[in-house]
Amino acid sequence: MRHPLQIARLKRVAGTDGRRAWYKVTQSDGRPPYGRGSYYLPRGARPGQWHRWGGRLELCVRGFHATQRPGFWLDQQRLRFLKNCRLFVVEVRGCGEMDGRKAVFRYLRFTREVRRGSSEWRRLCRLK
Repeated sequence: MRHPLQIARLKRVAGTDGRRAWYKVTQSDGRPPYGRGSYYLPRGARPGQWHRWGGRLELCVRGFHATQRPGFWLDQQRLRFLKNCRLFVVEVRGCGEMDGRKAVFRYLRFTREVRRGSSEWRRLCRLK
């Protein structure tokens, strides 16, 4: 059972206050790097549809995962099999667990893509 302060911290960190950006790394075709399925990606200025996870949330196992430190996931050593990976800004809701590098959520929506090689991409690559 989580302590009430820990739950409040998870809600704050999960971006429900709208202050922190969350990111998702995908394969070049928009599929998750680990796991199965596909996502509704943004088209132009329009965000993708909301995805809902119906089962139990478990970090590294079940749910939608996102990070505030995309540089760790964009590191060439970790994603050498993803030469053309893509990075998206996502909206998230319903935080489950988190560790120092990622969190698992019940709801996720892709809002926009970060262009590879842009100044924003380079800045985010440093957030490890």
